[in-house]
Amino acid sequence: MLIRSGVPFPEMLYLRHPGRFNIHNGGIPAICLMTLPALAPPGDALFDELEAEIQHWPSRPVAQHYLALFEWLSIRLDRRVVVERSGYSLRFIPMMWKVFPHARFVHLYREGPDCALSMSQHSGLRVAALLQEISEHVGIPDQECLNLSPDDPRVPDDLRPVLKGQLSRDLVVDYPIPLARFGLLWSKAISEGIKHLSNVPENQRITMQYENLVDNSDNELTRLADIVGVKPLPQWLQKAREMLDPHRRGKAALLDTDDLKALADSCSSGMQALAL
Repeated sequence: MLIRSGVPFPEMLYLRHPGRFNIHNGGIPAICLMTLPALAPPGDALFDELEAEIQHWPSRPVAQHYLALFEWLSIRLDRRVVVERSGYSLRFIPMMWKVFPHARFVHLYREGPDCALSMSQHSGLRVAALLQEISEHVGIPDQECLNLSPDDPRVPDDLRPVLKGQLSRDLVVDYPIPLARFGLLWSKAISEGIKHLSNVPENQRITMQYENLVDNSDNELTRLADIVGVKPLPQWLQKAREMLDPHRRGKAALLDTDDLKALADSCSSGMQALAL
C-alpha cells in the first residue's frame, strides 16, 4: 500500500535498483524488498539461487527454516555471523526468544524526543500513528484496528481510507499528526519492550544508547562485537566510526518551546523506563 501511495520506506532497497518484480505484476517478494539487497548486488540472482535451494527443503518448524536460511546465506556469502536488525520490534522479543532461545539481543535506543521526531518522518510509522488515532476514536487497542470495518460509524471519515487500504501521499505525508503522538508511540514501545527484555538472561542481552555510540564509538562497538561473537577488528571499527553522523542528534531541541515540551512530556514514560 505504501509503495502504491508513492511513499515507501527508505529501507526498501529493491525499489532503488529494481529487478523483474513489481507491484503491478504479482508483487515483490518480501525478502527482496530489504533483506537480500542489503547482502548482495542489485538484481534477482541471489533470490533465484535461494528459490532453487528452498524448493528441496522438507517440511519442518518455522524456526528450523529460518536457521537453515541463515546458514545457507552465511555459506553463500562467506560470512560467519548472522545479525538481524529490525526497528520498532521490541514487542516481538517474547516470540523471538521462545523461537530462538540461544539468540542474543541488542537493544539500541535513542533519546526519546529525537527518536519520536525521526519517527514522524517515516511513512510506515505515520500509518501506525493514524491507526492509533482510529483506535482512540473507536475505543479499541490499535493492533485490532485493521479488523474494523471501514464503514464503522465510529471511524472518522478522513481516516476510512486507512482501513480500506487506500493510502495516498496526501494522507500518509500531509495528514496533521501531532508530534506528541509519536512520542506516545515511542514511549509505549520502550516501556513494554524493557519489560520483555528484562526476561532475557543478562548474558544474552545488552543495551546501547545511540548518543553513547556517537560519543564513544570504539568502546560501544567493542561491546557490540563481544555479544555478537566477533573480534572488533581495527578496520571494522574505523569503517563503522566513519558511518556515524553526530549531526543526527539533538534535532528535537530545534523545535519551538511548546512543541518541544509537548514532545518531551509524551516521551517521559519511555525515558523513565530506560532509567530503571
